[in-house]
Amino acid sequence: MSEIIRNTDPEKGPVDCVELEAMCAYSHFTRNKNGVAVGMKSQSTSQCKIMASYETGVVSVLVKNVGENEDGDAVEIMVAVLIDEIMALLHAASIAAAQRKEESDAEEDTTPQG
Repeated sequence: MSEIIRNTDPEKGPVDCVELEAMCAYSHFTRNKNGVAVGMKSQSTSQCKIMASYETGVVSVLVKNVGENEDGDAVEIMVAVLIDEIMALLHAASIAAAQRKEESDAEEDTTPQG
């Protein structure tokens, strides 16, 4: 795991902001004639920066080098989500994983030993 860095300079942003550099995967989708995504076309990986701040209430992911524009310059995209929504999602995922583990353990307990 990459090192998590905390901002301590208010000139650079919220002082509770933390970030880390990571690898991420992103997907390209095929679309029908109405522009609706109908399937995954391809996947790629790239460097990204993940940032979070309670002061702003946001988690953002900056994905670097997802392609080039018509001038040949590198394209980057950023997605931001409310921190509360991400925390609720992670909490639900941890509950689902714990329930699945309990179900799996119960299935093992009822499997005949032979």
